[in-house]
Amino acid sequence: MTPDKLSKTWFENVWNKKRESFIHKHMHKNCIVHGLTESAPSGPNAFAEFQKVLLSTIKDMKVTVMDSLECGNKAMGICRVNGRYYRNDQII
Repeated sequence: MTPDKLSKTWFENVWNKKRESFIHKHMHKNCIVHGLTESAPSGPNAFAEFQKVLLSTIKDMKVTVMDSLECGNKAMGICRVNGRYYRNDQII
Protein backbone atom coordinates (compact mmCIF):
# COMPACT_ATOMS: atom_id res chain seq x y z
CA MET A 1 0.00 0.00 0.00
CA THR A 2 1.40 3.41 -0.91
CA PRO A 3 1.93 6.01 1.85
CA ASP A 4 -0.84 8.17 0.35
CA LYS A 5 -3.31 5.29 0.24
CA LEU A 6 -2.36 4.21 3.77
CA SER A 7 -2.91 7.69 5.20
CA LYS A 8 -6.35 7.97 3.55
CA THR A 9 -7.24 4.46 4.70
CA TRP A 10 -6.00 5.34 8.22
CA PHE A 11 -8.32 8.35 8.56
CA GLU A 12 -11.26 6.42 7.16
CA ASN A 13 -10.82 3.40 9.44
CA VAL A 14 -9.52 4.96 12.67
CA TRP A 15 -11.73 8.04 12.75
CA ASN A 16 -14.74 7.57 10.47
CA LYS A 17 -15.32 3.86 11.06
CA LYS A 18 -13.90 3.98 14.63
CA ARG A 19 -11.91 0.75 14.17
CA GLU A 20 -9.44 0.41 17.02
CA SER A 21 -8.21 -2.85 15.47
CA PHE A 22 -6.83 -0.86 12.51
CA ILE A 23 -4.52 1.01 14.90
CA HIS A 24 -3.11 -2.22 16.31
CA LYS A 25 -2.65 -3.71 12.85
CA HIS A 26 -0.98 -0.73 11.16
CA MET A 27 0.82 1.28 13.86
CA HIS A 28 4.34 0.18 14.79
CA LYS A 29 4.74 -0.73 18.46
CA ASN A 30 7.45 1.94 18.92
CA CYS A 31 5.63 4.72 17.08
CA ILE A 32 5.58 8.08 18.87
CA VAL A 33 2.90 10.59 17.84
CA HIS A 34 3.87 14.21 18.52
CA GLY A 35 1.53 17.17 18.87
CA LEU A 36 -1.67 15.46 20.02
CA THR A 37 -1.37 15.72 23.80
CA GLU A 38 1.10 17.14 26.33
CA SER A 39 2.86 13.78 26.48
CA ALA A 40 3.19 12.13 23.07
CA PRO A 41 1.28 8.82 22.86
CA SER A 42 3.75 5.98 22.30
CA GLY A 43 2.64 2.84 20.52
CA PRO A 44 -0.74 1.48 19.44
CA ASN A 45 -2.20 1.03 22.94
CA ALA A 46 -1.62 4.66 23.93
CA PHE A 47 -2.93 5.89 20.58
CA ALA A 48 -6.03 3.70 20.93
CA GLU A 49 -6.70 5.39 24.30
CA PHE A 50 -6.33 8.79 22.62
CA GLN A 51 -8.78 7.66 19.92
CA LYS A 52 -11.37 6.65 22.55
CA VAL A 53 -11.10 9.98 24.37
CA LEU A 54 -11.37 12.04 21.18
CA LEU A 55 -14.29 10.04 19.81
CA SER A 56 -16.15 10.33 23.12
CA THR A 57 -15.56 14.09 23.18
CA ILE A 58 -16.39 14.92 19.56
CA LYS A 59 -19.64 13.30 18.49
CA ASP A 60 -20.48 12.51 14.87
CA MET A 61 -16.87 13.15 13.89
CA LYS A 62 -16.14 12.89 10.17
CA VAL A 63 -12.67 13.30 8.68
CA THR A 64 -12.36 14.14 5.00
CA VAL A 65 -8.96 14.15 3.27
CA MET A 66 -9.26 17.21 1.07
CA ASP A 67 -5.86 16.95 -0.66
CA SER A 68 -2.73 14.86 -0.30
CA LEU A 69 0.80 14.67 -1.58
CA GLU A 70 3.14 11.71 -1.70
CA CYS A 71 6.92 11.90 -1.97
CA GLY A 72 8.84 8.64 -1.81
CA ASN A 73 7.85 6.80 1.36
CA LYS A 74 6.11 9.82 2.91
CA ALA A 75 2.66 11.34 2.54
CA MET A 76 1.00 14.48 3.85
CA GLY A 77 -2.50 15.76 3.55
CA ILE A 78 -4.98 18.47 4.32
CA CYS A 79 -7.97 17.20 6.29
CA ARG A 80 -11.27 18.69 7.30
CA VAL A 81 -12.73 17.46 10.58
CA ASN A 82 -16.42 18.01 11.32
CA GLY A 83 -18.18 17.06 14.52
CA ARG A 84 -20.00 18.27 17.60
CA TYR A 85 -18.11 18.95 20.82
CA TYR A 86 -19.89 18.08 24.05
CA ARG A 87 -19.13 19.23 27.57
CA ASN A 88 -21.37 18.05 30.39
CA ASP A 89 -23.75 16.58 27.78
CA GLN A 90 -24.26 20.02 26.19
CA ILE A 91 -23.24 20.90 22.63
CA ILE A 92 -20.58 23.63 22.71
